Formats: sequence, C-alpha cells, structure tokens
Amino acid sequence: MAINASAASFQEAEICASCILFLQETRPHATYFTYIPAIAPGTIVSVTVTVSASVYGLLYPSARFLAFLYGYCCDRYTLYPHTLSRNSLPMKARTRFYSSALSVVLLFLIYLFCGSLRIRYRKVIGQLPDRIVIFGDESSAIPSAAEVGAHRRRSSSEPPTIPTTWASNLCQSLHASCDSFAPIAPSRGFVGSVVDNIVFNTTSPDLRDQVDRWIEFETEARKSGHEAERSSLFALFFGTNDVWEFSYLGRADAISAVEASLDSMFEQIGRVASHWADPIQVLVPTAIDVTMLPAWSKYRLKNDTTGAELRNAIFVAQKWNEGLMKRAARWKAGTVMLWDAGHWFIDTLRTGRWQDVRQPCLEAHSGMCKHPETYLMWDDLHLGPRAHEIMAKSVVKYLLV
Repeated sequence: MAINASAASFQEAEICASCILFLQETRPHATYFTYIPAIAPGTIVSVTVTVSASVYGLLYPSARFLAFLYGYCCDRYTLYPHTLSRNSLPMKARTRFYSSALSVVLLFLIYLFCGSLRIRYRKVIGQLPDRIVIFGDESSAIPSAAEVGAHRRRSSSEPPTIPTTWASNLCQSLHASCDSFAPIAPSRGFVGSVVDNIVFNTTSPDLRDQVDRWIEFETEARKSGHEAERSSLFALFFGTNDVWEFSYLGRADAISAVEASLDSMFEQIGRVASHWADPIQVLVPTAIDVTMLPAWSKYRLKNDTTGAELRNAIFVAQKWNEGLMKRAARWKAGTVMLWDAGHWFIDTLRTGRWQDVRQPCLEAHSGMCKHPETYLMWDDLHLGPRAHEIMAKSVVKYLLV
C-alpha cells in the first residue's frame, strides 16, 4: 500500500480507526510529532513532543515507516501523512543510512512480535491457506444458528453446545474461510464421531461420511461456476473417541482396531487428494491421553480395579501416534503435518491458570458455570471455550514454524 502526497494536496490513508497519528512540519528547524489516541467516543487526548531538525531528520523516516507498517499489520492506526518539503530538512548520507537501518530493525522487531503481520506475510507468499476444510469429531464443528436450534429442539434435556471451537478460532486467526463437515455434539450418552464406523459403529458421521459430503459440496460449487480455492488446508481432527473406545479391548484387538482406523483415515485422505488438482496439505493432531479427562475418573476408574483399561488407553494412544507418524512419512500425494496435541494438552493443563481442571463447566454448582473461560473442560470429554482458543493459537504457531 503506497501513500502519495504533493505540496498542494493532503491525502488520507485510513488503516483502522483506533487512533490517529499526525506527522506535521511547523518550521524548518523544529517538528511536532502529535499522537492522538481515541480513548473513548468524543474524547481525544493529545501529546506533543518537540524535536530539533537534526533529530527529526533521523527519526521521521523510521517513525513514519514504523507507524504505517504497525498500523497496517496490527490494525492500530489511521495515518494522516502531511506533505514535507525536501529542501527544508536536508538529510545527510549518514543520517539516511542510519534511518534506513533503524527502519529495517524496527520492521524485523514488528515481524517477530506482531503475529498478525507474520500471518499476512505468510499468506501473501502462499505459505498459509486462504481456506480451511475441516473433518473431525464434535469438537471440530462450526455449527450454524439453525443447527444449534435444531440440536436444542431435539430434547430440552440436551446440554448446550460449546460457544466456539478451535476450528472457528483458527479460521479467524488466519483470516481464512472455513468449511467444517464435523457434526455437532451427539445426544447425551452417545459416542461422538470416530474415523470409521465399520471399525466401531456410532450414530455420528464418520470420516467417510464427511468426505462424501465434501465431495458433493465441491461438485455443486463447480457446477455453480465457483472455482476451487487452491490455497486450502485440510484438517482431520479425530482420535479422542477412537482411543476411548479401543481402550476397552484387549491388546491384540486394540492394535487391529487402531491399524484399521488409520488405514481408513489415509484412504479418505487419498479420496480428498484425488478430487483436488494440487498436492494437498493435511493437518492431523496426535492422540491425547484420555485418562486425564474428567470422564475417565467419572465413568471408567471405578470399574477398572486392576488398572487394565488405564494401561490399555495409554498403550492405544501410543500405537495411534506411532501409526500416524509412519503413514505420514510414507504419504506422497502431498504433505501430512502432525501437530502434537498430547504435549499441548499437558502443557495447557499445567500452565493455563484454570479455576477448575477436574469439574467441567456444565456440571459446576449443579448447572452451567457463570464463567466458562475459567474452566478447562466444557463437559466430561470436551474442552472449554478458552481451551479451544488456546488450541487454535498453538496450531497457528505450529503452522508459522
């Protein structure tokens, strides 16, 4: 974005409306930098600093450059550049060199500490997606208002759906459009989505069902004249429900179930790749330790007198993650990126400053909690809204590496 101004004109370049920065020349030997933040509607506070002409010659290019870049990337400023006479404040070669160097350093610092700029830069050069296609369990859903209403009308006893998920937060952080084919939470007492209903049958759409819906969606879009968004990321967030159910099985059966599920997962990834013109990018999380969820102590711990199911659950999660890594390494039709959800969950559990990590929000004080953001869990099995927000930020950091 360029800002042009002539001696007879005054051009306004609006970047955002949070505050206004005036750079104005009053006379050849002194300049006022006036910063006017918008504190509240109708309230303006002005701070003016007077600098000498020599200091102005050094600071002005960097200050203007910094203000423009910071305002553009972080959505902080509206910039009103005044015209300046080149003859009134001549800059020596050394001063120009120092100001240019300072500008480069400031730009580098902004890039490091302004996450929005890093995201915009990566999007410009094609390293971040403009669209995210999401397959997964109920924790990955982005339900519409109509779907939420239908879910509540099915039964008055149904718990409310989580306000926001990692999927919606991720799309917002990356300034990307989102299409989620994950179902909303199932009725109480029913298992959520798994990778393959043939391996373990549930009432929720599995990955195959969701890919079928996506293919239909893309086919209809092409018929309507919409071109495919080639800068797309495909996210497959499964594993929690699968590991939970397979932990009931013996070791041999559990291994067979894990292998069959992962084979099915990469078969569906292959179907997606066959309907896409370019090599696809796929994001898959590793499995977390389900024994750390409140549901484990509530439903499984009492009957697991010997700890066999607990050991099985840890074993199944390990086999799941090992199988993911092997198949991702062998995948040739694109890139499969594995995000370490297990490590993230433990780190968030330890450092999240939660009011309660054992009791979920929906069961606090015999009803829904007043401050969901202070609870790690939404219900016995699903994370709360703040944990979803932290998860999305972690995924953004992973994609920026």
